Amino acid sequence: MRKTLVYDLPIRIFHWLFAASFVVAFIIAKSVDDESSTYAYHMLLGIFMATMVVLRIIWGLVGPEHARFTSFPVSPSSLLSYGKELFVEKPKKYIGHNPASSLAALVMFFCSLGLAFSGYMMVE
Repeated sequence: MRKTLVYDLPIRIFHWLFAASFVVAFIIAKSVDDESSTYAYHMLLGIFMATMVVLRIIWGLVGPEHARFTSFPVSPSSLLSYGKELFVEKPKKYIGHNPASSLAALVMFFCSLGLAFSGYMMVE
């Protein structure tokens, strides 16, 4: 059986850098006092994450088919249908994001930009 790679390299790099940045920033925030010099890394990671999300949004507008936001099935009807399929029958297979993962990705983008903005406002 031949393996089909759906996501391109920029999406894969974004995914792992975004996840790692969040985890490291969270660990720093929970384990270091905000007066510590190490806390600067937390702030830098927040800026890095926000920059990555902005670049991902741009890539979602101009990138290949499965990177584009137009391929995200996030309509209320597709979400309800997918939710029913999860509990009633075997859900259909999606190439790319399913409705739940599409919504989760958009929520993560929005929340991470909100976190970066609120963090920036705390410094100002």
